[in-house]
Amino acid sequence: MLDGVVVVAGLALLLFPLVSEVSFAGLSLKKEVESFKSEVRDQLLSIRTDIHNSIGVQTHVSPSITIGSPADWQLPSIRTEIRETIRQELSALNPQPAAAPEADVSSDVQFLFAVRYSLERELRRLAASRIENNRGYVPVNQLSRMLVSAGLLSLNIERSIREVYSVCSPAIHGANLSHNQIAFVRDVGPELIAALRAIPSENA
Repeated sequence: MLDGVVVVAGLALLLFPLVSEVSFAGLSLKKEVESFKSEVRDQLLSIRTDIHNSIGVQTHVSPSITIGSPADWQLPSIRTEIRETIRQELSALNPQPAAAPEADVSSDVQFLFAVRYSLERELRRLAASRIENNRGYVPVNQLSRMLVSAGLLSLNIERSIREVYSVCSPAIHGANLSHNQIAFVRDVGPELIAALRAIPSENA
């Protein structure tokens, strides 16, 4: 009998997204459908943001593996390696003389970059003086959750940051956005940045 109750209870758990209440043998299982949908949506958004953010972390592979930007002391040897690679592998192509690159960046992409940059700068400003962090570089989505845990951001503000950041990130990496996506960031991005700037740091 007990095994049967366990089996039916398990089936009820699987049906949670479809029903709001299941009763069996005096056992009542209740589920808030809207709460479930909201939690699943937040998890999917977090995963999507994680993927976008992982693109922005530079990975350099040498005899050893370095994740993140190289330290200043590493730059001379890396510079030598790059130039040697170009000389050995690309010199036969007769490249044009080196010149400063000119990126064909639209005003919309520049705006999206500015919003994403400003959001990240404000989060790191708050974290720098209010959160003890010995892990070095922390992706924005993790940083915002740390600020929530520290009581510096509400869950609603943290969710808003992830929403805006997740729209900006693909454009920074060369993807095309719709007119509605760009308009969305133009509408709420500046207001969100202004709200974060109003949060004082510990030293303010």
